[in-house]
Amino acid sequence: MNNFWMYWALGIAALGALGLFWLVFGVMRARRAAPPAEVWDEDLREGNDEPPRFWFLSFFAALIFSCAYMMLYPGFGAETGLLGWSSEGQFAAGEKHYREKTAAVHKKWLGAPLSELRGDESAMKSARRLFASHCAACHGENARGQAGLFPDLTGGERQWGGSEKEIMQTLENGRTAAMPALRGLGKQQLEAVADYVLALNDGKIGKLAGREIYAANCAACHGARGEGNTLLGAPSFNNRKWTYRRKNQSARDAVMETVRNGRSGVMPAQKGRLHPEQIRILAAWLTGGMEKAPPLDNLR
Repeated sequence: MNNFWMYWALGIAALGALGLFWLVFGVMRARRAAPPAEVWDEDLREGNDEPPRFWFLSFFAALIFSCAYMMLYPGFGAETGLLGWSSEGQFAAGEKHYREKTAAVHKKWLGAPLSELRGDESAMKSARRLFASHCAACHGENARGQAGLFPDLTGGERQWGGSEKEIMQTLENGRTAAMPALRGLGKQQLEAVADYVLALNDGKIGKLAGREIYAANCAACHGARGEGNTLLGAPSFNNRKWTYRRKNQSARDAVMETVRNGRSGVMPAQKGRLHPEQIRILAAWLTGGMEKAPPLDNLR
């Protein structure tokens, strides 16, 4: 792209400013004979006094200020202005100042093990604020998940693993669910496989009709006994902690919905969005630091 439209706008603005100067100055300098005053109701006369001169001077001052401001600061596209100021430059300067001011603390956070960070109240409070800014939109301000789409983070179980290493990998690289939709199954087959999945939690699978359907379509990821596989993000069926279960939705309906439609949730990677030390304290908070700085239902 070229700068044609920038200079086009600059030219129009300059001509407009000159036109306003000429108009106001001309009106101020005009010396016209005052028309006869209108008389209303015998003795009420309509005034013909000229506007106060300070009105014109104030208008001139505003025009001069506007023109000076546009020349000093970037008011037209690529033109940086005489002062060379930019919002990007100011942000970069603020970021540099912040990094210099907190370098010692961040270096400590970056080198400390997560177990030590969990005992650092200041680090955990910072982690909680990071969670409120970057995670609460999906996982909820109280970290208990929401909308039947985002998992509860207050429990010990994690779909992709709950160890320190696995949490760090999740935060840094993100995750993408890949549960395929089994639209070829009929209603009775969906009900059968849902009943079988729920029976895995109780250990009373017996000879349920959904066993063969589960073995053919689900066992490769979730395990023959429903133990799950954190490497694939396949949750365990040995409990009732359904990742995608909506509020007031029955477990059976939740399983049927997942099997019928599949799931493709995405956890965005935080590497590049957050600094390494921020990811570390957030990982520490998620792996036990909530006791030091618990999530709040109302972060104000």
